[in-house]
Amino acid sequence: MAGGIPKFIRLAVLAAGMSFSGIASQAEAALLGQRGLPDFRQPRLEDGLPWDSASLRGHVSLVILWAPWCTICLAEWPDLVVLYQRLSPSGLRCVALTMDAPTEPADRKDLARRLDLPFPVVSGDEGLRRRFRGVRGYPTLVLADRDGIIRHQWAGPPPAGELEAAVRSMIRPDRTEGQPG
Repeated sequence: MAGGIPKFIRLAVLAAGMSFSGIASQAEAALLGQRGLPDFRQPRLEDGLPWDSASLRGHVSLVILWAPWCTICLAEWPDLVVLYQRLSPSGLRCVALTMDAPTEPADRKDLARRLDLPFPVVSGDEGLRRRFRGVRGYPTLVLADRDGIIRHQWAGPPPAGELEAAVRSMIRPDRTEGQPG
């Protein structure tokens, strides 16, 4: 059970969301490994200060495109936080790109406070969403290697263990020695 939500409810929400989010086309899948993360500079929800994607360079990076109204997204946060806490010492960086964020600064700050995520939560927009290509719904998880090349993209939550295995495969062995598993 993640975050107090029973597994069977999470699976039902996941099944409903997969029909909404769809699966990336073969053409989009063929682009994996050939395109990089888009550069962007967006305001953080908690204070409106700019956050620059350049801070992801040199790290295995997970970009989570999500929306506050997306129940699947909200159900996935506990698992993503655990993954981040486990693998950030080895070089994983995460950022949550919030689509359809509240427009009022106080509401944005309140949303960031309620999420209480251990990584940046920034505001996104339709133009930025299009630059990620292949985003059909939320959540969409985009995993890039240390060179910023997109290696994996999931429409909806990845199958159990797949995201962690993908991250671990991209983290250099010398960075994971002595780290708890």
